[in-house]
Amino acid sequence: MISDGMADVLRTLGLGGDKDLAAGCVRALGVDGVAVSLLLDDGPLVEPLWCYPESSARFEELQYTFGEGPGPEAVRTGVVVLEPDLERVRPERWPALLPAALDTPVRGVFCFPLGIGAMRLGVLTVVRHDTHGLSRQQISDALALTAALTAAFLNEQGTRAAAGRTAVSPPSEAHRAVVHQATGMISVQLGVELAEALVRQRADPERGRGGRGGQETPAEIFVEVADSLIDDFDVIDLLQRLSSRCVELLDVDAAGIMLADEHGELQIMAASDEHTRLLELLAVQHDQGPCVECYGTGRATPNIDLTDDAAAATWPRFTAQARATGYVTTHALPLRLRDRVVGALNLFQNAPHRLGEGELALAQALADVATIAILQQRTLEQSHVETSRLQAALTSRVLIEQVKGVLAERWGTSVDDAFEAFRAYARSHRLRLADFAAEIIGGGFDTALIPAPTPSA
Repeated sequence: MISDGMADVLRTLGLGGDKDLAAGCVRALGVDGVAVSLLLDDGPLVEPLWCYPESSARFEELQYTFGEGPGPEAVRTGVVVLEPDLERVRPERWPALLPAALDTPVRGVFCFPLGIGAMRLGVLTVVRHDTHGLSRQQISDALALTAALTAAFLNEQGTRAAAGRTAVSPPSEAHRAVVHQATGMISVQLGVELAEALVRQRADPERGRGGRGGQETPAEIFVEVADSLIDDFDVIDLLQRLSSRCVELLDVDAAGIMLADEHGELQIMAASDEHTRLLELLAVQHDQGPCVECYGTGRATPNIDLTDDAAAATWPRFTAQARATGYVTTHALPLRLRDRVVGALNLFQNAPHRLGEGELALAQALADVATIAILQQRTLEQSHVETSRLQAALTSRVLIEQVKGVLAERWGTSVDDAFEAFRAYARSHRLRLADFAAEIIGGGFDTALIPAPTPSA
């Protein structure tokens, strides 16, 4: 979990080049300097939006001057660059930068790319004057700040979270053009014609179909995901929240997330509700359906008309079951990080309404954030962990399905209500869903301690 200091920074986050904000980030992270720089088209980094203190500004200027260093590398690769001791870096890696950098007080540099999936916005650079590196807590805080800054840039028009968690103030006139350039870059990379339309839709707090009071904005969702980027975050809970947020933010009636197992077959990981018909519809796609095609190609398959004979011919079992469930339109979007695809996000609609480019871009951004959380934040430089993490998560889902059945039968309620009661108890007691499910199935927990759901009227 992020520290209290970083939580305070995220609540007051602004992009106005405020020295106090930069200094607050330094204090919250417990480091000697921070800087935020934006990307200009596909070229070098532009001058920093803000830096603190002078040593950080000097290092950023060197990176910009020479066009090389950990910051440009992080932006180019989309991967966090952690270098606790510049003196131990191979000279040929940054031949022009290193001699000049060693004349500054900076000794450790840690760069976190700003962006979502294929979108590259810039970089957060953290520096130390010693070679102590960053602790796990400091890395978690930096990742949270990175996600919040990304959301802030995507909501450049000035979104203010209803709960006060993120406030984006207008950028200074000196930097306004730079922010618009970054927005244009996002437009090109997403293939969206009208950048302003995308920004407006992401910044509009009234969008979507919020079924609960106080609907969250996209910026808040990104910060919520950022708060999950901790050493032992619960993958299943994160994906469950994401599927629910898709229904809240987009004009869809249901959402499901499929992840590929070790054999490359898609398995259900999360759904916006736990009704049997939706789960069965997702399960059909283990070998056919838009999610299978999306996973195989890595490309989105949006606005599929399930009443069209072409859909029935392409995916006969899936289309028939979707129609029987009441859905007439579906969309499949890849869970991907650059060229790595690990699953798909499936959206369903009861009405024949096409999702626009802005809505689809937002859905893809949410899917990309989840993918980053799954693959990048927990593993950093341990890519071999990815397969075991996903397989463990898939196995955990089996246990959770078993618990849902046990509790529903025991309480005489629906599996949907049983899951909500199970999940609410786990979250209130800071228990991982998979561990809690295993304890129940193993007979090590008295389910009478879980408050039974109130019978539906």
